[in-house]
Amino acid sequence: MADVKVEWENGVPEGVKRFTKTVIDALVSASEDAIEIIANESEKQVPLHKGTLRDSWEVTPLSNEIGFMIGFHTPYASRLHEHPEYNFRNGRKGKFLEDPIEQNLGDYQGKYIDKLRSILK
Repeated sequence: MADVKVEWENGVPEGVKRFTKTVIDALVSASEDAIEIIANESEKQVPLHKGTLRDSWEVTPLSNEIGFMIGFHTPYASRLHEHPEYNFRNGRKGKFLEDPIEQNLGDYQGKYIDKLRSILK
């Protein structure tokens, strides 16, 4: 992707600043909506014994980008996630984060498109 640099003779116009903030706010909101879907679906699939793994869910905003880092944070989270052949009870399974992300891609894309359409009208 090419970088684009725009220089304004008298600084960035207020209208451009407001529009940029509106777009960024919409993208952040869509990201939050997507994370909520992922969290809800993952919670239904994450192996559950005492709830320690389920309760280790964490969302961390990225510092210099629009987006978030999400995941489960226990010493054994990645081992359980990467072994779908393990037998868990009550419909719980491995790939409890990856599958909800992949299975709901259309929903996430729709949220971004809807947010952008609402501000571009």
